[in-house]
Amino acid sequence: MKHSIKFILSIIETVSIAGLMSLTGCKSGNKVAENADTLVLGNIITVDNERLFAEAMTIKDGYIQYVGSKENAMKFCDAKTKVLDYGTSSVYPGFMEGHCHGGGAGQLASTIKLNDAFSYEEYQKIIADYIQKNPDEKMYKISGWRVLGVPPTKQLLDEICPDKPVFGNALDGHSMLLNTKAFELLKLDDEFIKEFGEMVQMGEDGKPTGFVTEGAASKLMKALPVDIESAKKFLLTWQDFAISNGYVAACEAGVNLLNTAHEAYAELAKEGALKLRTRAYYCVQPNEANEQTVEEISRMSKEFNDEYYKIVGLKLFVDGVVESHTALLCDGYADDPDNKGMNRFPDSESLKALVLSAHRHGLPTHTHTIGDGAVKYMLDAIEYAKNTTGDNSIRDMLAHIELVKPEDIDRFAKYNVSALVSALWAPKNAITPFEQEVSLLGEERSVVPYQVINSFVKMGVNCAQHTDYPVSTAINVPLSIYCAVTRCLPGGDARNTRNPDEAINRLEALRELTINVAYLWNEEDHMGTLTPGKVANYVVYDRDFIHDDIESIPDAKLLHVVIDGEEAYSNAQ
Repeated sequence: MKHSIKFILSIIETVSIAGLMSLTGCKSGNKVAENADTLVLGNIITVDNERLFAEAMTIKDGYIQYVGSKENAMKFCDAKTKVLDYGTSSVYPGFMEGHCHGGGAGQLASTIKLNDAFSYEEYQKIIADYIQKNPDEKMYKISGWRVLGVPPTKQLLDEICPDKPVFGNALDGHSMLLNTKAFELLKLDDEFIKEFGEMVQMGEDGKPTGFVTEGAASKLMKALPVDIESAKKFLLTWQDFAISNGYVAACEAGVNLLNTAHEAYAELAKEGALKLRTRAYYCVQPNEANEQTVEEISRMSKEFNDEYYKIVGLKLFVDGVVESHTALLCDGYADDPDNKGMNRFPDSESLKALVLSAHRHGLPTHTHTIGDGAVKYMLDAIEYAKNTTGDNSIRDMLAHIELVKPEDIDRFAKYNVSALVSALWAPKNAITPFEQEVSLLGEERSVVPYQVINSFVKMGVNCAQHTDYPVSTAINVPLSIYCAVTRCLPGGDARNTRNPDEAINRLEALRELTINVAYLWNEEDHMGTLTPGKVANYVVYDRDFIHDDIESIPDAKLLHVVIDGEEAYSNAQ
């Protein structure tokens, strides 16, 4: 019986080959009928439901020409065809990052990193040591610090460096700390304080303490002076890092949040230096929510529509983060029951009008929503816009979704809203100490509704993975797959497992890192699976993510990254 099935499949494939040879559907000319540039051999996992596994793939002019058996693949080859035989190693579609901040990631190389310190005293020592070793820098940037109980103040920095500006983002990306000189450099006056209100912490003396959050922090990051050449270097640093981690495409979630990042991306694409396909969302603050803003983004989406750099929609913030009590919750915080957090877009009518305008221009929204209150609030706006236009095709998405009410999962499916989640955040103690989460949210909210994934999948919601790098410092494809499947950190400590009912299978985890991300950008016919006609972007690992022992997956080694049929990274010995 098995031989009969194999014979039938062979006949079907032969007929398919004959059909392919008569087509002219590749990028230019009759490429399927021409000899291949490259023959790829290995354990090919296509993530294409029509043919999940294959032993060979051919590439012509940067596009996939054929996927299937080695015997049939040879029909596309001649003496000039390059053969890449990866043996027992596994070949996958290039992975895609659903939400990150490439500009910020690139700048990390020039900051004083505080990620591994856990007290304000340690912060001071690390900063002071760096300044002593680098006395000639005109200003100093810090990164990776945390709000440890009581928020820090400018005194922490002034004691170390009173004569030069010192500033930088917190680990969560939603707070900034500045010393007195940094305040002077950025000219933070009474008008700024009035504009952002509670986002600028004030001391008992009625003056800013140096600690700012959310919209105020975003505005300051954008105000920091970065020339285009420096921004281009930062982005190339990010590109190299992303590719070396198996990513071939990434979403820039708020390209205008950093000064000159958009201009730098555009120049790199024009120069042919951008290999990492970048899909950018342009951030709109509440005071910019008007028809003119949407029209300008619509114009930019037409102007900046390069294969490697595109502006594809609007980025919005509805709330902040749990650790700063700025995530918007349906119910109060466990340690402050009367506080439900911060709504960064408090005018619901303005938000609805903005989403409606975006949809009428064919632009999706990509929204930061941490708390279940923020999720509900944004879904209300999307529901209003889609019911008004009658068009359910716009692919809006909500990012992060640490908490969500069950009834709102149904609305994701009903209104074609994608869920951007992070399996890396799913285990207990993955990003934030579980005890801290419990102190802020309570035991029940810290487990059952936290970073649900399978609930979205079961409802038919397009669910895609993201890391939020460098706001979240973990970026690791094998670990993402492991955490999605186990809901635990490596090592088998059951105490780190969070709500195993929200685990997904391995194939779904791969889909959420590839084709489901392509769907966000309306590019599922262009990339995301190893399918004839799509761009030849693939990665090679020494592990089979579908079949190998799950405990071996976090140790998987990336061997090769190929973009447009050309090797972009190699780690093979």
